[in-house]
Amino acid sequence: MPQPSPESPAPRQARPGPRARRIQVIDALRGFALLGILPMNMISFANPDWILFNPTVHGSFEGVEKWIWVVSHVLADQKFMTIFSPLYGAGILLFTANLEKRGMRPTGVFLRRSLWLLAFGLLHYGLLWDGDILMLYALSGMAVYWLRNRSAAFLAMAGLAMIAIHAVLIMSAGLAMPFMPESEVAAMYADYAPPTDVINADIALRQEPYTVQVRHRFAAAPEEAAILFLGIITRT
Repeated sequence: MPQPSPESPAPRQARPGPRARRIQVIDALRGFALLGILPMNMISFANPDWILFNPTVHGSFEGVEKWIWVVSHVLADQKFMTIFSPLYGAGILLFTANLEKRGMRPTGVFLRRSLWLLAFGLLHYGLLWDGDILMLYALSGMAVYWLRNRSAAFLAMAGLAMIAIHAVLIMSAGLAMPFMPESEVAAMYADYAPPTDVINADIALRQEPYTVQVRHRFAAAPEEAAILFLGIITRT
């Protein structure tokens, strides 16, 4: 069997760049954004799911609890995500550009990485916490990958269009409420301020044995994935 000559080039593999080639400002901003997201996640860890939208949903909203929520809402809620998300997009551009400079086709490598991220997100969602964001980044990354070579003007217009569509949908829902059946309005209010028995059921589920919680989260995973996919359209 013929052996490759010593001059044969070694197969190219995708791997992280050396430390000297990393852009330290981006790494620092990414870490800063993650630390800023943590306070909001901590609130979610300790409270029912509705707490981020309605701070009065679970008990008292006075004194220290009120100020903790106000400060975190004003300084952290959605603020650090707006730093982290563009950095994720910048990472896609840098990663694919690096592969192309090395003569590699980035599509297969990037999609494999995204599928791994999706798998880790699913495991994180099912085994640890239902507030996982990795699945959304994996799905949105696979969507925006195909737009990476479009012009800045096109991307800016597309982003503004998505923001406008989202705003119109939200405003339309509010304007339509006076004309909606009372049952539908009551259901919308229940999503914002659920009755006590629903809150107690949510708390009771979180106090169940770990295996029960895992089964519940994995059972809800398909619905969560669908919601995340729709979220790409309205929030990316």
